[in-house]
Amino acid sequence: MDKLVDLRKNATIGEVLDHLKQTKRPRLTDRVAKREDEIATLGSVETADESNSLKRHRKLRNVAYSEIVALVEFINGFTPFATQHSVKGAEFENVLVILSGGWNQYNWPKYLELRHTGIIAAKDQGGYYRARNLFYVALSRPKKRLAILATQELNANAVASAVELFGEEHVIPLSPP
Repeated sequence: MDKLVDLRKNATIGEVLDHLKQTKRPRLTDRVAKREDEIATLGSVETADESNSLKRHRKLRNVAYSEIVALVEFINGFTPFATQHSVKGAEFENVLVILSGGWNQYNWPKYLELRHTGIIAAKDQGGYYRARNLFYVALSRPKKRLAILATQELNANAVASAVELFGEEHVIPLSPP
């Protein structure tokens, strides 16, 4: 078991598989064992007529096993990054909220502008309330510190909204490079 723990930290997926084949603890799944048998039969060099799945398996053997560990941790939520949608109900010591473009449903500069002016046309109401609700979710997650970075240019009304929310001393304009 100590050897396996060391291999998980420092070896490739192929080296871990080789160890598991040798010790038979734990036993490889039938599908993985079949691919390993095919590679053993064909040799270590890829052949032109191999299936794509076997080629992928060969390439996967060269990946650091620590990448698999990191992937599992990411999938299980052990990552320092999350979307605003995925943090509802959670709390964090420090939060960086990035208000960026490219969202179909959220226009952050427009939301901040409308928030400041209070003039929300009927056609903008759906987007305004969606953005407001998600903005609240993002801003209410930190226990200690909150930083917000807007990656889009904000007009005077949007900046005024940020000043209303956070105070003038906390709104820092970044000049273009």
